[in-house]
Amino acid sequence: MVNIFETRELTLGDIHKNDPTPSWKVNLQRVSDWRKGIAVARYYKQSIKPSWHYFLIDDDYNYFYEKSSWNEDEIEGEQIERVFGGYYIVRDVKLDGCRTFPGQDRDTEYYYSTCIKEVIDENGTILTKDERIAYLESNPINQTTEYGDGIIQCGLSFYRLDNYQHVFDLQKEVAPLGIFREGKCKVKVITDYRDFVVLVKDKRITHVFNAEDFIFISKLLGIDLETWGKESLQSSRKPYYKSVRKPNDITSFKEIKPEIEIYIHNYEIGVSSYSIDCGGELYYDDNYGFYRTQLIPGTSYYYVEDEWRKISEADSKPIFDKIFKKDCNRPNFIKDIKIIARDILLDEEEYSLYKFECRPYGYLTKDGKFEYDFDVNNIKW
Repeated sequence: MVNIFETRELTLGDIHKNDPTPSWKVNLQRVSDWRKGIAVARYYKQSIKPSWHYFLIDDDYNYFYEKSSWNEDEIEGEQIERVFGGYYIVRDVKLDGCRTFPGQDRDTEYYYSTCIKEVIDENGTILTKDERIAYLESNPINQTTEYGDGIIQCGLSFYRLDNYQHVFDLQKEVAPLGIFREGKCKVKVITDYRDFVVLVKDKRITHVFNAEDFIFISKLLGIDLETWGKESLQSSRKPYYKSVRKPNDITSFKEIKPEIEIYIHNYEIGVSSYSIDCGGELYYDDNYGFYRTQLIPGTSYYYVEDEWRKISEADSKPIFDKIFKKDCNRPNFIKDIKIIARDILLDEEEYSLYKFECRPYGYLTKDGKFEYDFDVNNIKW
């Protein structure tokens, strides 16, 4: 995972002194901490095949090494990476072969593998071929994760970046959700990541299963979760109205205010009775370190029982804000909920199956204090 330590808007002329488009602006991201006045940086290169363009920079943001690859998608790892000990590994790909299809309307298939193009020492000097070979033969490449404030992680251990002195260990595998701010960093607790299959009746959770075990047993018994136990239950459901395009000559409407419906108590809510036309906007969810789409409702129209109805954007927005807030702050670190099967009849009772993604996080201090009290094996639903 790449952490963004700082972003600066620069022109290509600031980065590439001889660039033919020197005034073109880019957002240069610093993706490593400073060590011996050197950091790794990159910007997104718009071209025929867009990719990241990597640099080694000094603390005045002058670059002294650059690297970009047309086949970045084939590289395993980053193009430039600082590894344990302070050296820099520069990766590229090599063409291992290709397959053509004479007389067929198919593109040539190419096969690539990742190679180490160069090794650069901790002071920014490129090793010669012989030095590179000797270094790689005697030094295993141990990848690190940089947390800022001069702290790095290698496996379950944490070290000082300046001299690689050991600081502390953790018992759980973690990864940063950001960098250290005022001595504290939010971390995702990967050891406790779990997926659950949840059985819901009357909008409440009745049973919880480990997802891998549940799906394996279902396949073992030949159960198709898409059709299992389904019967027609439409007659017992309340109507649900879809929006339609309003004719230009219609000016009179019955104003409807949307209501929230509980899908799963404490975990998921939605809009009751009416579909509302929406756009979308990406927001970064600080809890989980990824982007969510927040729906932005517009004004919607309906033709129901020989009358025109309307739900205004102003009435819809607070409802959708509540839905988005619930999605970002579910109990038990449930990041996402996906429907597996609806309308399952068991002993004349209706159930639904959902997949719950549990992605817990905690807080880590620079001296190794781990603020985290969630027990994934004893969740109270």
